[in-house]
Amino acid sequence: MIYVIIGLAIAITTYILCFFYRKVALKKGVIADLNSRTLHDEATPKGGGIIFPIIFAFLLLLFLFFNIKFDTKYIFVSILALSLSIFGLWDDYRDVSAAVKFAIQAMFSFFILVILLPIEIFLSVNLYLFLSAFVLLLLIWVLNSINFMDGIDGLASSLCFFYFFSTFLISYIQDPSEPHLKSFIIFSICLGFLAINFSKTNNLFMGDAGSLFLGFMLCFIAIETIYNESLSILYWSILLSYCLTETTLTTLYRILYIDKWYKAHRSHAYQNLARISNNHWKITVLILLYHLIWLFPLAYLSIFSTINSLYLIILSIIPTLIFNMTFGPRFSSS
Repeated sequence: MIYVIIGLAIAITTYILCFFYRKVALKKGVIADLNSRTLHDEATPKGGGIIFPIIFAFLLLLFLFFNIKFDTKYIFVSILALSLSIFGLWDDYRDVSAAVKFAIQAMFSFFILVILLPIEIFLSVNLYLFLSAFVLLLLIWVLNSINFMDGIDGLASSLCFFYFFSTFLISYIQDPSEPHLKSFIIFSICLGFLAINFSKTNNLFMGDAGSLFLGFMLCFIAIETIYNESLSILYWSILLSYCLTETTLTTLYRILYIDKWYKAHRSHAYQNLARISNNHWKITVLILLYHLIWLFPLAYLSIFSTINSLYLIILSIIPTLIFNMTFGPRFSSS
């Protein structure tokens, strides 16, 4: 019950702060552009995700004040997350070039590895150095993939709610005395944002300010839990299978067939389906239900069963492959 009360308090606080941010964004003109690459027909304030790292950092300071047990490195992590979110807000306002975005994402992904992995890994010219480079590229791609999911109302925040809620729930099942509190905080924040994102009268986009924060924290928590062996690579591969498979297939198609493939677009399968159905939230809910009904049980089995990991990976990827082939970029209008 205590988690329900605290979670609701965090969600309500997020909603209130986002509501006031929306008023500021309207006055300052931080508005999502309406063009041929978007699926919206109304000017909407963006950059609301800057609220996320502020709440996260504040709650960590409360933990510290009340001597609640947590790894103090998260204070530094919260500073990095806030810095990346501020860059995202600047991008929301000024539209930074793709090259600069990549450089910033690479730098912050490297910070994740430096904080979590032993320094000798970076000093040894051997297999570990190669693996570190591979993991760095993977982190950059996860960051981008979360950003790519922010193309229709509520999808990125819904997926991140699912990722962090699942991680908190699994950690609670494993050890109720030490659940993953950072995941608890973030999924509560996502819940509060969804309430205002869902509103027809006070709609607000998280923008890069939010998606970069969520992607950064997701990468950090994933690497941390894999490194300390509380969760497995298989678990995270299944949990993120929709996001990574859909964005990877879409990007590969665009690289092969589209000039200037790196430009903003609306050719993801979920965007095409949202355009066909003329309903963002219906598609968001369907994708969220797929995660809850299909991917979460597979992720659970990856931890609490002895089923062959290859079977679980195949089962987690095939539906997204079919979805992308059916509604993917070759059916896009841009």
